Amino acid sequence: MPLQRLDLEGLKNSLATLTPGGGTALYWALISAYEQMRMSSASTRHIVVLTDGLSQPGDFDSLAERIADEGITVSTVAIGKGIDTALLQKIARRAGGAFHATDDFKALPSILSQEA
Repeated sequence: MPLQRLDLEGLKNSLATLTPGGGTALYWALISAYEQMRMSSASTRHIVVLTDGLSQPGDFDSLAERIADEGITVSTVAIGKGIDTALLQKIARRAGGAFHATDDFKALPSILSQEA
């Protein structure tokens, strides 16, 4: 969804159309978030990446550095097993954010509220 004021009902409706499966296109999602954050005039610009899978390849090093150069931070959250935690740690470190990993879905609200 594009960057916008929270419309909880609209968000729920959009999420309801998603079906699980396929791969994780983290690189392109991060580019989209970066492009939207670049246009934001907010005093704090922070991206939170949440993933439960392995990402398709991409030039994450350069992207994380470009994001950081724009004054945008990125934190990453890994949920479950079999995730490329080294990649997520590197993205967070290069973009001035934090890395979180958990197997407990009940921990997500606490992690995400820290990042908010």
